Formats: sequence, structure tokens, C-alpha cells
Amino acid sequence: MSKESKKETALTVLVDKGYAVAQYQPEDLRAMIEENMGGTLTAQDLSRIRVPAGGGKSWEVADENGEIQSVKTISGVIILARSQRAYWAEDFSGGSEPPDCASMDGKTGMGNPGGVCADCPFDEWGSAGHSKACKEMRLLFLLRPGMLLPDVVVLSPASLGAWRKYATLLTGRGKAISSMVTEVGLREAVSKGGIKYAQATLKATDALDADSAAWLREYAAGMAGAFSAQAATINRDEVEV
Repeated sequence: MSKESKKETALTVLVDKGYAVAQYQPEDLRAMIEENMGGTLTAQDLSRIRVPAGGGKSWEVADENGEIQSVKTISGVIILARSQRAYWAEDFSGGSEPPDCASMDGKTGMGNPGGVCADCPFDEWGSAGHSKACKEMRLLFLLRPGMLLPDVVVLSPASLGAWRKYATLLTGRGKAISSMVTEVGLREAVSKGGIKYAQATLKATDALDADSAAWLREYAAGMAGAFSAQAATINRDEVEV
């Protein structure tokens, strides 16, 4: 089968699975972005879905009219996952102040104290009670069926263990995360201090063939600029759960 035939087959498979983005040529997507948004995607354009506070078991997701809907699970293909870190010197008081130190790649901090994250004392357990003073989060760029742009699912520190377990499980079976349909749910947990909080759960519900997964990777690479801008946004209320 020729390369072009494989691509056409991959697009058919993706459309059959409900991934509307496969119905558009790259130039059509660019034209739509130009018409609707003036040609650019800003840091705030992609929808963010965060783990709810207080042990909530429902995600809040916007529909096509911008109305918020509560759903038990969200499902799609994680086309990109990025690590971030942020440190605030002052205790959280409900504000939206920028972090004193932040890392866009989860490895090198910029600000005070800055430097290599792995060597930072604020990245040590116990530097903030039973946790770390520097908050690590994972941004999952989740492309859901019917959508042309991904949502950003923000995993707070309490959900990182579930993420690593899921990623390790797939790695051990030779599966790339971007080749799987992932269902993200929620479960209630309780801290050592008796405070209820929510943890994300992740499980694979379907697998894409190699050509379909490759096409989605090309799509993700073409949108990398917008994804980088989105990743630069850090909201404190997304990590203080």
C-alpha cells in the first residue's frame, strides 16, 4: 500500500471513531482559524479542564455553546503531555498571583529560587507539610471526538501518581500514549489530615492503528506553537486542591 493510500485509510479510521479533525485538510484548518480567530491561537484559547476541588467526582466541560456540563468521564487521544512546576513563597489565599518560580519543562526553574528543579529544596517531600512546596502538574492535551482542537486537562500533584502508573503500564506493553484512546475519570481520596480531594483515574479504552496515530502526531506537530503558548499559563487554583 502506498504512503498516500495509508494516509487515506488512517483518515477514514479516525473519522469512523468520531475524530472530526481528520475530515479537514491542514489548509482548511488554517483557513478556519484565520476566519474565526484572526489567524492566531492565544494562550487562553484552548479550554482547560481541571481536577475539581473538595473530592468532586465530576468534570466541568464546556459544550459547543460554552455552557458548562458536568460529566463523570472525559475521553479522547492524549496527543501531548507536558510537565510544569510552580512555587509560591506565600501561602495560598485564593488569589491568582503569578508564581515566584516556575518551570515550563518541569526541569529548570525561572525566578526565585530558580535553577535545576531536581536539586531544589522546595521539590523535597516535607518542604510544605506532608507535600512539596513546589507544585508539579501535568498538562494533558486531550483531543476528544468531534473536536478540532484539544482540551487541556490539568492534573494536580495529587493525580501525578495515577498518571505515572498509567504511562508506565502502556510503556511496558509497547504502547505510545498518543496511540490510545484514554478515558479520564475521578475518584475521591482523603489526605492524612482528613481532607477529601479528587484524584484523576486513567484507563485505555481503545487503540489506534499505527497510521492513524502517526497522522495525529503530524496534526499535533503542526499545532505545536499554540500548545507551547497554552503551556505557559499557570493558575494557582489548579494545583491547590
